[in-house]
Amino acid sequence: MSITLPTTPVALDREFAPISEQELESGWQRAIARMSGRVHRWHQLTQRAVVIVGESGSGKTAEIAMRAADLRALGQQAFAFRLADVAAGTQEQVIGRDWEAFEAWLDSGDEAIFLLDGLDEAKAASDTVERILNTLTSWMPMACSRLRLVISVRPSEWEPEADLRRVREALSAWAPDRTTDSDVLVVSLLPLDIDRARRYARALGVLDDELFAERAHLDGLEEFMERPLDVAWLASRWKADRRFGPCGR
Repeated sequence: MSITLPTTPVALDREFAPISEQELESGWQRAIARMSGRVHRWHQLTQRAVVIVGESGSGKTAEIAMRAADLRALGQQAFAFRLADVAAGTQEQVIGRDWEAFEAWLDSGDEAIFLLDGLDEAKAASDTVERILNTLTSWMPMACSRLRLVISVRPSEWEPEADLRRVREALSAWAPDRTTDSDVLVVSLLPLDIDRARRYARALGVLDDELFAERAHLDGLEEFMERPLDVAWLASRWKADRRFGPCGR
């Protein structure tokens, strides 16, 4: 059965929690972030560089796209693109349809946020954090001091010590007078709660989302209500015959 995904990103007001190197492999510590009061929303991620760690299907790409659109709607300079494209294309090809806005920003003196999606995919193509940051530097040597970065990556491909050091070194080179130890924040994209899962299911055409969530609970499928991709799979099953498969009711 094919999975139907939304044609446009769905606003879910996603939550983030700061994580340390030791927590990258500890899912339960991320899960209790809400109870410990460490939850952040997008507007609270104001560091010069934010690294968003999330599993495949957790919604990183959609969040990157929506955040860029939200920032532009607020009149801020924001550019989103795939990191895997950086090594494969020219500067103009990577920036794409935002090229004119990018050139205007270079001449403006304003700050800009670059939202860089898929560090894991770039690494799979034999790219490195160091090479990517060097490429950005070569693109805009006189404007890097006005950059803020948001980088998305799967936990398996984020090297806490080496990658963090390279990001900090780049920030220091771009603007030595602005460098502090708190310039970089690594956060986990927290799982969907039930309300967000239902909101996503509604966007997928599940009209009886309350019954959908209740049946998922009865069938022991709560774990599959935590990632948008899994919710999309459940929604496809549900819309077909109001059940979740051989193991469902």
